[in-house]
Amino acid sequence: MLKEKSRMDAIYERDPESAWNIIEGQAVVLDPREGQLCRLNPAASSLWQRLDGEKTLAAVLQELENEYAVNLDILRKDVLNLVERLHEMELIRSVGEKS
Repeated sequence: MLKEKSRMDAIYERDPESAWNIIEGQAVVLDPREGQLCRLNPAASSLWQRLDGEKTLAAVLQELENEYAVNLDILRKDVLNLVERLHEMELIRSVGEKS
């Protein structure tokens, strides 16, 4: 597991092989390797849409903090946990770090 600072400087993108769409405010993602659909709740869908391969996770976290009225420490923990899970599922990938 990477240190939190390293992960916050990481840039992630959605796996280009994963088909997805927003349905009623929720991202529905098809995992091509498993052939399964994954439905994300609205907050997770908001994160999913921001993983564009250009912004650091810290920048994404800042955008989410501006969108949702939640405690920053809780938001950071939730974002890091979700990113780790999506990465393990190979639905997102790291494309580098901000230097």
